[in-house]
Amino acid sequence: MEIEHEPAGKESLFEELTMKRFIEVRSILPEDFGVIEELSKFPSDLITEQLHNVFNVYKERSVKELARLAEGEKSGRRRYVYELARTFGGKYGWAAGWNLVGVLEDRNVPYTVKDIEELK
Repeated sequence: MEIEHEPAGKESLFEELTMKRFIEVRSILPEDFGVIEELSKFPSDLITEQLHNVFNVYKERSVKELARLAEGEKSGRRRYVYELARTFGGKYGWAAGWNLVGVLEDRNVPYTVKDIEELK
């Protein structure tokens, strides 16, 4: 899925202090950076809308809930967000998933016209 949102002049995702700290504290393996990078390309408001309460409300059941949400989602992009979060949460647990959502929400990636069209 092609998504681009890297503003010119902004430091790369993995150079951002909050992301560095998250990766260090949660012992995230480099092999999983791709999942984080894909999620980071989505608008922050979309991350908030779809994932903000999933990990902290469902806790240990969040991976199962994300699978249910993905299955019922008609939008391919929204389904992809659920699938990425499920992959990450399945490996690192609900608390790390919840932390990642917070880091991604704080990045303030805006919606683009393309986002709006593809999410209808």
